[in-house]
Amino acid sequence: MVFSLYKNIYKFVNLLKIRIINLKVTIKIIISEIIVLIVNTIHDNQKIDGITFVKNEFIKLFKIIYI
Repeated sequence: MVFSLYKNIYKFVNLLKIRIINLKVTIKIIISEIIVLIVNTIHDNQKIDGITFVKNEFIKLFKIIYI
């Protein structure tokens, strides 16, 4: 009975780890999509230096967090 309890706890922890990994991947995808939208906006509005600055800051932040 004790073994069964440990086995179930082990399964639960592994499932939790998988869900956390999936959440991290989802967050990375969302951030990547935001960066793509910003870059596309920048290409449409090359004259606006502020947007270029924001894009560069997002890319720096992305590199710090995920690379």
